[in-house]
Amino acid sequence: MKQSSMRYAIRLWMIWLSVTTAQQQPQQQIGYRPCETGSCPTPSLYAAEAQEESKCGLWMGPSLIKEKEQHGFGLGVFTGKHIREGATVDAETLVPVMDWEGVQEDPPLKEHLWNGENLPLLAMQSHWGAFYFVPGLGCIVPCTSVNFNLRLTNKYLEYMEPHDHPATGSFSRYQSMFFEAVREISPGEELVVECSDDDFDGGTYALSKYHQTDDKEEIMCLDDTLGVAAGTANPDASGKAVYAKRNIKKGEVVFSSPLVPISRTEMEIPKEIKKEYEVPDQQLLLNYAFGHPDSDLLLLPYGPTVNYINHHSDFVNVEVRWHTPKEYSKPLTKRQEHHHPELLEVPGRMVSQIHGKGLMFDYVATKDIQEGHEIFLDYGDEWTKAWDQYAEKWDENKRDYHYESAMEYSNKHNMQILKTPKEQMNHPYPPNIMFTCEYPETWVDPAPGESYVQHRFDENEFNACLLPCTIEGRYEKEVDENDPEDTQPEYLYRVKLLEVSNHTNVAYDCLIVDDVEYEYFDVPRDVIFVTDRPYTTDYFQPYAFRHEIQVPDGLYPDAWLEKKSRVRRRETVKVSDLSDHSFKRRLPKNLPDQNKI
Repeated sequence: MKQSSMRYAIRLWMIWLSVTTAQQQPQQQIGYRPCETGSCPTPSLYAAEAQEESKCGLWMGPSLIKEKEQHGFGLGVFTGKHIREGATVDAETLVPVMDWEGVQEDPPLKEHLWNGENLPLLAMQSHWGAFYFVPGLGCIVPCTSVNFNLRLTNKYLEYMEPHDHPATGSFSRYQSMFFEAVREISPGEELVVECSDDDFDGGTYALSKYHQTDDKEEIMCLDDTLGVAAGTANPDASGKAVYAKRNIKKGEVVFSSPLVPISRTEMEIPKEIKKEYEVPDQQLLLNYAFGHPDSDLLLLPYGPTVNYINHHSDFVNVEVRWHTPKEYSKPLTKRQEHHHPELLEVPGRMVSQIHGKGLMFDYVATKDIQEGHEIFLDYGDEWTKAWDQYAEKWDENKRDYHYESAMEYSNKHNMQILKTPKEQMNHPYPPNIMFTCEYPETWVDPAPGESYVQHRFDENEFNACLLPCTIEGRYEKEVDENDPEDTQPEYLYRVKLLEVSNHTNVAYDCLIVDDVEYEYFDVPRDVIFVTDRPYTTDYFQPYAFRHEIQVPDGLYPDAWLEKKSRVRRRETVKVSDLSDHSFKRRLPKNLPDQNKI
């Protein structure tokens, strides 16, 4: 095989976390690599290991780096505390966007998605390739390939919900991604994550501190008002919830979130996928966006925490409004501006194509909110009607639905020893489960006309590639008589690699040749992984709920509404006239190899 530029190693282990409170909470699993010491990351909006230099762990304000480096636009995130090297910072939920056709059109949404190469096991659940929406730090902070201070890891939490709830499949089960500090980060530093977008030296900004007292009106603390916890008081909802960490007065801005504009058509599942698989018509990401029934324009919040806010019609205590810019003591530069009200005058179909400008929601308290109370938003009459109709059919639909994810199955059954084909004839694995295998990219390509290639596992080779595979045989490893510690029996496997055609998350040098059988011998168990087959997870069950959150009446301007925009004068403005800057998609650098657990 040809030399690969992709360098990743997958060491994904499944560890159960029991969450016990006064009420029974859903179980969680955590999948990740470096947990050798037994101390797993604590989900938190800020680094749990940080020192108490400031009451605010993270705060959001106009980015200094984006302005100086001409990289992106709008807001940045700064630390108010010391973050030690190796500490983890929670990046919130992870929403898969599978086989997304919008990538061909270069819309603004692409700038806010991470490439599936960063989580190759999850990427194997797609047909052509995956992207991931990671709000909060994952969308806001600038990124570079040189001297960054945070790295997006392949650690994530999988939130294990019971499958007999109507909300099953309507929200992401992957409830947390983690960033890891690659060096000591001092209070006041702007956070910069690793990616392939740019190559400015992030280390030059380590001494350029931004203090909260400099321009207090420009910043917002990210962890002093809202918190996230498992479980919700709404019986119709499921997953996590947002609660108040302090008393909040009526009319107070609880939080502000930047928005990325999306065309409704971008959320459609490709026709080819719907033809091959029985799936919903829209991407799961639609459920996290705001919209209007008479508009093609959707608005996706990507600020921290807000995507966990649940719906409740009776106990609603916040509403969204357009952001009200403050009078800054130091005027913001064009690139530091994060709310551009001029977009409210532009036709909605054009807003979703404009780069370099954005909008912002303020989440405003509609009543006094006491500390500890859950934050609720009214998702609107259209959403409620759609949900009620869906919930009525749930009991009927679920009779034919018996789903158990690969993670759940692995936890319930002994998967340390894998079944041979003969054993699987009598006791087969569930049809939604498949195996993937790591292998080195150094395999020699088959000669012309050759139909068979074999390779033996070598622990000194770097396994940079991952493909689906089948278990063809199992045998015991020979015991090393000269090694007194080599007394436990260990099984090795013979596997066959399977081809994936045109998968964008598989490096070119990792692809195998059509019509050639690739057999891999002496494969240890720890380079064989269990995952879900494409489009078998619960959020792709054919009747999974899909509907955007409805914006309040009067929020969308007439220019965005189809019926009203038809009677308006034809606009002569072009998208190119409104796009101030062109931006690149965030491509994560390949993950470094790490020791096995």
